Amino acid sequence: MRLHDTRHTFASLLLSNGESPVYVKEQLGHSSIQITVDIYGHLIPSSNRKAVNALDNPQQSATCQNRKTTTP
Repeated sequence: MRLHDTRHTFASLLLSNGESPVYVKEQLGHSSIQITVDIYGHLIPSSNRKAVNALDNPQQSATCQNRKTTTP
């Protein structure tokens, strides 16, 4: 088993257990959340994927937050 395989397994297990993609990004040292989502996005529940993708785009992120505050 290569070191990279261990790293991939670590990230996969974290996400499968419901850990935040931002936390996984920090643990892996990715420079952008988009890298983490591109590689491990299939392990992130689809309802959260749109919000995670918005993290790199502040304008889109603000739109998501506005929807949350206006929705009862």
